[in-house]
Amino acid sequence: MNKITMIRDRIRTLIIEHEMMAQRLWRGILTFVSLLVINRYFGYLSILNHSWVALLIALGVAFIPTSGAGLVLAIYLVIHLANLATDVAMILLLLFLLGYFLCYFYQSKEDYNMILLPVFTQLGIPFVIPMESGLMGGLSEVCSIICGGTISFYLQEIRNNASSFLEEGNDISAADVLLHQVLGNRLFYYYMVALIVMFLVISLVRYRKVPYAWMAAVLLGTVSEVVIMLAGYLVTSVPSKVPALLIGSALVLAFGFILNFFFRNLDYTRVEHVQFEDDEYYYYVTAVPKVHLAAEDKKVVKITDEKPSRKGSNE
Repeated sequence: MNKITMIRDRIRTLIIEHEMMAQRLWRGILTFVSLLVINRYFGYLSILNHSWVALLIALGVAFIPTSGAGLVLAIYLVIHLANLATDVAMILLLLFLLGYFLCYFYQSKEDYNMILLPVFTQLGIPFVIPMESGLMGGLSEVCSIICGGTISFYLQEIRNNASSFLEEGNDISAADVLLHQVLGNRLFYYYMVALIVMFLVISLVRYRKVPYAWMAAVLLGTVSEVVIMLAGYLVTSVPSKVPALLIGSALVLAFGFILNFFFRNLDYTRVEHVQFEDDEYYYYVTAVPKVHLAAEDKKVVKITDEKPSRKGSNE
């Protein structure tokens, strides 16, 4: 365990020392992976459906803010869907614009969740986003979770009906998909409730004054989304999705514990209770130290073969 903690501390120190470069590298990698996922599942425009195009865009996005990166991904996705059907792209664009307006109004800083949630939905692990936002963000991020969840479900239904849009003479429209297969689908509401409940449980539990609050938040949040989605699959008669749900939830749980290890690994065996006062208040403070290894105090002793000169030896 000490070796793992030492590796973690070295990684954190390295990131802090090269913070700007680390942010650009992470933004570039996340953008590149997202572009590859979009090309894989929504690559309807062949000119964009190349790895080298995704790499060039990711290199450019690495040097702009994260919110700008989310906007680039959203535009990229809209362009792809415009080649499938114009009305599909127009409704998606309207959903993005409405989402950005709501995130701005409710001061949601992680508006890029609106594009990352659809991306991770295609990978089978959409609940990674409420896990990360619940642990690292504020309660206002529930807005980006709601908007991202709606967009992700809409895109999933568009993907399921892509062949219908490509057929000649088919009268299916994006509005029909949105109204009947998204808003008229009971599973959509179970999905949205699972996203919101998981986010709220994690956000509220992690601030509780109890030992291992972050670990409890990760566990309770994951259990809550599994229970809600299991109920949704059973009510809507799609039990075939249960194995994928359990595998994805296990990955999300592991991701939450990794975040806990890197950002809130506390040592509850060395809790300290401090009391002090000023002119107006008396304070009771509970201090929980973080788990880290003390830096080694290395002393370098220089050994030389030179003999000390004697006074008067050359006289």
